[in-house]
Amino acid sequence: MVPRGGKSRRRLREAYLGMAYFKGEVAPKDYSEGVKWVPEAADQGNVRGQYQLGVTYFLGQGVPKDNIQAYMWFTWRLRKGTTGLRRASACSLMLKICLLTKSLRRNG
Repeated sequence: MVPRGGKSRRRLREAYLGMAYFKGEVAPKDYSEGVKWVPEAADQGNVRGQYQLGVTYFLGQGVPKDNIQAYMWFTWRLRKGTTGLRRASACSLMLKICLLTKSLRRNG
């Protein structure tokens, strides 16, 4: 059930709609359409949207794969909310390790 009314609820509906496109719940899976809805919700502080954008950038679904963007969204998610923190924390830590490893390989 998607909540109705109010600015925060509109953001939540946008996040739900984007995630529904990612999962193929409203039509066949369409990551590029999902990416149109989730960032607006995430930019306005929706924690589900922030986590989903982290996943989206990490996997390169509908956007170019970008571990730095993924890390940014997971980190924002960690600063905002209370639920799902273990998952976001684990993702953030994993990305930090990946980014540091790549940096060490490049620098020597």
